[in-house]
Amino acid sequence: MRIQDSDVRFVFGIPSSQPGLAGIPSARNSLIFLIVSAWVTVAVARERGPRVEVVCPSPPIPVRMDNKEVLAYELHVTNFDVARLTLKRVEVFANEESSRPVSSLADDTLTTAMIRIGSPMTMSGNPGGEAKVARVIEPGARSVIFMWIELPSNRAVPVSLKHRMLFSAAGLDGASTTDATLENFQVPVSHDAAPTLDPPFRGGTWFAGNGPSNNSDHRRTITAIDGHIHSAERFAIDWIKVGPNGDSRHDGAAHNENWWGWGEPMLAVGMEKLPNWWMEYRTTRQGCCLLSRWITLQEIM
Repeated sequence: MRIQDSDVRFVFGIPSSQPGLAGIPSARNSLIFLIVSAWVTVAVARERGPRVEVVCPSPPIPVRMDNKEVLAYELHVTNFDVARLTLKRVEVFANEESSRPVSSLADDTLTTAMIRIGSPMTMSGNPGGEAKVARVIEPGARSVIFMWIELPSNRAVPVSLKHRMLFSAAGLDGASTTDATLENFQVPVSHDAAPTLDPPFRGGTWFAGNGPSNNSDHRRTITAIDGHIHSAERFAIDWIKVGPNGDSRHDGAAHNENWWGWGEPMLAVGMEKLPNWWMEYRTTRQGCCLLSRWITLQEIM
């Protein structure tokens, strides 16, 4: 990119009959230099493509659900640009395919699949509301895209996923925008066998609530521990026992003991018993659970 003296005169309103930049007082020279430098930085950033870092912390492992293969993973997008970026569209292709995406997110579908780090990690049912700001990534900020791709059972699971991401960069005037595309961000697909878990209970009728899906609150939970992030609830389910009355409780909800699932033995993944603090819950006058001591991170893990 080449910037001439006449270009600077046009931008800043300096008459062409005036002397060159060397004749302008030093303070004004300094101001023009700083503004032009910022202008050049943004322009060069546009030519190089979006200045973002995209990270997939955990490559997807295919999981069979309702005769479909589901690929669930997250893309963390950090803005390293000096300008505000808006993510407009995400297209995902199988292997090296470039014409027929296996998934495409834009507008409301993209808005509801994203959160901004530092905001509540919940799924917004109102695309025009608070969640919409997640697509706008300020300089130095990070947003997360929760990907959920369903493949038909007769389609081979790809070896990798190629992502095309379209960003819109805000201009210095705050009104103009310039589009920039990240053409080929690859995510490997793990072909390790997904573990098979037995039901966590021994009998009865249980309702599977709040998962697994891409709009579950469990799906949006990201925990930072010891310098690393974890998405341990990616496929979490809330199991609720249904009694002979067709409800989850009997005789009202004033006491924990009225819930049909209260006190039921549960099978943990690691074949371990629930810790002692589980039995320390007691019923409050409002019908809520109260624990007599703090739960530590070790007990949760």
